[in-house]
Amino acid sequence: PNEIKLQTLYGIDGFVYMLHKVRVKLGDKDQLIQAPILNPTAKEVTCDNGQVYINRTDPDRCYMTVDTPRTRGALGAIGGRSLAVGPLNIEMRKNEIDYMAVFVTAMDGKDLRESNEMLLVAVGNQKMVLNEKHSSVNEGLSGVVRINRANGSPKAYALGPYGERVKQVDPAETPEGIEINPSPKYETLWYEISFDEKKNK
Repeated sequence: PNEIKLQTLYGIDGFVYMLHKVRVKLGDKDQLIQAPILNPTAKEVTCDNGQVYINRTDPDRCYMTVDTPRTRGALGAIGGRSLAVGPLNIEMRKNEIDYMAVFVTAMDGKDLRESNEMLLVAVGNQKMVLNEKHSSVNEGLSGVVRINRANGSPKAYALGPYGERVKQVDPAETPEGIEINPSPKYETLWYEISFDEKKNK
């Protein structure tokens, strides 16, 4: 009842692939495929397992969140918003074109709530143009990322382009966990966050 037959792959809402399992049979042009129906007027949609949420309430400021055990974050027009994604709370300042991505990933294979080694990525598009080397121009972001988890002794480092530690960043401990402030002053898009496992509560 929640499937529709389509004559062609073209015309399927691109969000469908992020929300449902889609089966595509390759063959002749006229061969039918099946894909779930997605209401094109829906302002908010969530994938079948609840891990991807897309907000299209304001067509000019759409965004999505990802909430999986090891990776959580948000992408899109998230500047000036306060977004709760699992144990994360993200509050970033708007940038010039209001498009950015902020994600935290566990690097030790654990759930983010228990991880002792994390990577924070906070990146925005500076301009929607390509430079002379045909690569996008990105910028570091300003804002606050809070991670709610039991912790003891957090440390954070701004990372260089090869993953090397460049500068120490001082995260603040809160009653719920930690708070880290990404900033362009660190001249990076990547931050390592680590915890002393022996001191975890």
